Amino acid sequence: MRSFAISIAIVCAVSTTAQAQWISNKQGGDFDDDATFIALTTQGDYAFGLRCTPGKPEVVYLTPDTSVTNDMYKVVNATEPKLRLKIDGGDVINLTATMDNTDKGTMRAAADGTTSLYEQIRDAKSSVAVVLTMMGKNFHEKKFNTRGSREAVSKLVKGCKLASGKGS
Repeated sequence: MRSFAISIAIVCAVSTTAQAQWISNKQGGDFDDDATFIALTTQGDYAFGLRCTPGKPEVVYLTPDTSVTNDMYKVVNATEPKLRLKIDGGDVINLTATMDNTDKGTMRAAADGTTSLYEQIRDAKSSVAVVLTMMGKNFHEKKFNTRGSREAVSKLVKGCKLASGKGS
């Protein structure tokens, strides 16, 4: 997760909301096949990204919220919170998320991803809308630009050796 946070810091340093662009990064794996690949974008203090080690794709959403403690997350996770996505205004994609705090105490939601979902994000024309839904209520709704997602997500799919249905 540290590499994900470092990547977010880089994006925040070089991006403004109007210019936010996806970036990709690889951490580790020089001595084994356990490299972590990341593709992400930010909007203000929020970040949305894809992360995987070979064969284990995930979707990650970070918010600036510091109001929830680790003990509270046990209760929240028992209710099966959802990470909900809308790609280019299409149908809602519901992912069951696990929530916790980052090292900085901010809220993180992670859900299992799929190659198909990664490809939909890669091929998006304009945006990915993201919201956390807990106990029937929506929190932290944001819309992320997909500028640069094609290149960043393609690198991640290739690096993670995810089988592609359409080709990269």
